[in-house]
This record gives sequence, C-alpha cells and structure tokens, in this order.
Amino acid sequence: MYTGQLPEYHMILLNQRNESLAFFQEKKVRQALLAGLNRSSIVDDILNGQGIVATGPILQGTWAYNSDLSAVEYEPRRAIGLLESANWFIQDTMQLDATSPVRQKNGKDLKFTLLVPDDQVSMEIGKLAMANWEMLGIQTTMEVTSSSKLESDHLIGRRFEALLVKLSLNGSPDPDPYPFWHQTEI
Repeated sequence: MYTGQLPEYHMILLNQRNESLAFFQEKKVRQALLAGLNRSSIVDDILNGQGIVATGPILQGTWAYNSDLSAVEYEPRRAIGLLESANWFIQDTMQLDATSPVRQKNGKDLKFTLLVPDDQVSMEIGKLAMANWEMLGIQTTMEVTSSSKLESDHLIGRRFEALLVKLSLNGSPDPDPYPFWHQTEI
C-alpha cells in the first residue's frame, strides 16, 4: 500500500483584529499556543499517521520548501514559561474551578472560542487542542459550525475568535500559498 502527500493543511487562525482578544497580538501567547499544542498526536492519533507536522506554509518535498526551518516541538513546560514571562498567571485557585484554573493578566481571562467545521476530523482536532490548552490554563470553548457556512458566515468579515480551517492547494501547480497569505490578495 502506498500513500501520497496532498497539498492540504489543517490550521488554526487567530483573529488578531478582535479588540476583546488583545492577547492574540502578544507574540509569547501565540508561541505558547503552538508549543502547547501536541501536533504529533493530531497526526498519529486523529489522522492515523497520514500527515506531516508543518514547519511553515510551504509543503515538504517541493522546490519552494526551506529545509533549514526547524519544527516547533510540543513542549507544554516551555509554553507555560512563555505565558508566565508575558505575565499571564493562574490567580488564587480558591476562587476558580480547581479542575481548570484560567490564567489572567490585568483582570482579563485567557479564554477564547475555537470555531470548527462540523466534520469528524475537525471536531477531534478541536477537542485535542482544547484539552492541550486547558492544561496550560487557557480556557477554550469549541463551537461547531457547518462547513458550508464557515467561509461566508465567519471567515469573511472575521466573525470568529479562533478558527480551525482546512486549506487545500489542490489544483495549484505552485506550492507557494502566496495568494492565501499576502494582503494584496484580499
């Protein structure tokens, strides 16, 4: 049996323009979210080993891939250190639910809603992400929406806090996703 690599990504987009979620603009928070997400477990347990943990937006094995990039490993202790160095601390646990304390900074909770498409794989990825981030003291709520309405109701107009999407470059001869990422392509 042989498998082949498809030009597809599952990724979580963070709405950095939402003023109520100013913590997404903090580099250390974004780094902690990545370091605290067990992407290898997503590949192994949810995708049955049929995936590659990305090191960037260019697919491995293509002419445009930069092999000098290093992968961000799953390091929950490093993620906690990043959050604490950015002054996100778990406050007095006597006032919080002992099973899932939430980090705070200046009286603001580190919490957001993750919007996911209604397919089984996306919902499993969303649940794993929530569980990983909960261990860091980040409260995440998952909201499921119809895949057909994801773009029109949420992506366009940025009506989301965090959003799990599947990006496919099928049909594109170029492995460079420039049209997806660059602001001139809006």
